[in-house]
Amino acid sequence: MKLLSSFACAAVLPMVAFTLRAPPVGGDSSDPALGLWQLSEAKCRFSSSLSAVSILRSFQATNGGLTHISETRVVPDGRRLRIEYDVRYDSSEYPIFITNRETGVLEKSEDTVSLRRVDPHTVTGEFRRRGKKTSEFTRVVSQDGQSLSITIIGSDFNTTLLIYERATT
Repeated sequence: MKLLSSFACAAVLPMVAFTLRAPPVGGDSSDPALGLWQLSEAKCRFSSSLSAVSILRSFQATNGGLTHISETRVVPDGRRLRIEYDVRYDSSEYPIFITNRETGVLEKSEDTVSLRRVDPHTVTGEFRRRGKKTSEFTRVVSQDGQSLSITIIGSDFNTTLLIYERATT
């Protein structure tokens, strides 16, 4: 009986692992940005000081053709700040949710984001606060799919370059 149980586990576990890694139904599962990304701070150029110790970004295809984008920042005092939004690459504005520093709960912010796909590896977009553009950005996934760069140009024309490496799970 133990042999049968071991065999059953050996056969089922790979299928469970595959299912957990498979993209959900909906969204654009061919998007090369899908997955988890770790900021490579040494490769970045910041226009101001970055108050995070580490940043992880996640892109997930969701039902209804949306992409769920989330970012978890660990700040110097050890707190985790989370930023999340669900978008389509259709230039429409979508709300951004940010962790409230006092309660730790995600709350709708005054900010929105819009994205437009330029080609399979490139996306452009804008951030707005109360309807006024605060910055624009270009996101590019490398051809080998292992690095992601985000160039942000603020309304003050300062430029930030963020470089992420694909995280292994």
